[in-house]
Parts: sequence; structure tokens; C-alpha cells
Amino acid sequence: MASSLPKLRVLVKNPSLFERMLALAFSGAIGLASSVMPANAVTIAQHGSDFSYNGHSYSVWLSDAILSWSDARAFAQGLGSNSDLASINDAGENAAIYAQITDHVLWTTDLVAGPWIGLFQPAGSAEPGDGWQWVNGTTIASYINWAQNEPDNYIGDNVGVFWANGNIGDTWGDTVDSSNPFFEAKSFVVETTPAGPSVPMAPGPLPLLGAGTAFGWSRRLRRRISPGMLSRLCA
Repeated sequence: MASSLPKLRVLVKNPSLFERMLALAFSGAIGLASSVMPANAVTIAQHGSDFSYNGHSYSVWLSDAILSWSDARAFAQGLGSNSDLASINDAGENAAIYAQITDHVLWTTDLVAGPWIGLFQPAGSAEPGDGWQWVNGTTIASYINWAQNEPDNYIGDNVGVFWANGNIGDTWGDTVDSSNPFFEAKSFVVETTPAGPSVPMAPGPLPLLGAGTAFGWSRRLRRRISPGMLSRLCA
């Protein structure tokens, strides 16, 4: 009997994901590997309590749907003019954040990737290691904590995430700015600087599917914020 299997257009960074991809393909559950935000409302809730380091406040957030790096950043910036994805500038800051993200629910099911962080590589940078910087405008020159064999620019990777190669850890990896269903990233870390003039933030890379798509997703994401969060957003 002839079959009409959906086309798979993903290069898998983690071979352990391949079995899940095949299972979904043969069940007819997916079409193209790249996906869009779901039509139903997305719920994003804070995971744990605020914590601080060096005068800055941090919080960890978890979504019930897969988020791209740009989706996560749009939400973080919506929390206030001094909020963005976390920029990690020294080992103490990295340790303080990692202590709050060891819950397995914040990581992909294979425990390879954890929360998004504010690390990105501008377009045109020499691959794989040049140009990496933080959304607060600083570079990684003063503190680098890549996981083994990272960054690797596996499929045009241009943003950063906590990455541990199969077991949660405090190192980083590079991946693509996409809400690919096989990456499963749903969490991110927000950093809020002390009250005062707004901190100039780096623009970040264009997502895998283009700036227009990211803008549309970000607008829908902001409209779907749960009512219980309005007080914080308006503070």
C-alpha cells in the first residue's frame, strides 16, 4: 500500500531525538518540522521565586508551549523597561542562575537543553565562535562557559541556551532561534536591572523564519498572557 508520509526537514542536533521524529512522522502527526505558535492560548508562569545577584533581580519562567528565543525575549522585555533575557558576565552569576534551574521540568525531555538566556551571535559573524554577545551589550570575552564541542553552528545556530549534552548542567550551547517541536525549549531566565534609566539592549538576531514571523508571534504572545500576570506587567 502506498503511503504518504509527511516530509521531514530537520537536522537533529541530538540523535536521541530521531526516534521521536520517526514516531511522529509515521503517525502522521507532523508536516513540516518548523512550526508556528499554537492557536490556543499560551500560559507562561513564573517558576519559583525571584532571586538576586550583584544588585540585579532574576526570575525563571516556564511556558506550556514551545517557545523560540525571540518569543522568550519578547515576553521578558514586556515585564518592564529594565527587563530582558539574562546576560551572564561572570562565574558567580552563572552559578546563581544555575542553582535555580535544576528542576527537570525546565529542561527538554532528554535533559540536553535548559532555559533560554540572552546570548546571541549577530549575523555575519565568523562561525562558529566569533561575535557572541549578550543582550545587555557585553561580549563573552570576560567569561565563557560553553559546553564541550559548543558552539558548533550545527544548523545555523545563532542564540544561546543552557546546554548539558544529556544531563542538566551549568554550561551553554548554541541553537537556532526557532520554536521547532523537536527542540522543546519552554523555559527562560529573565534579568531585571535596578530601577533607573532604561538599559540599552542589543537588538538580537533575526529568528530562523524571519523578522515578520517573530513580530507576529510576539504580538500574539503578549495578547495571551494570563490575567494573573497583569499586575506584574503593569508594575
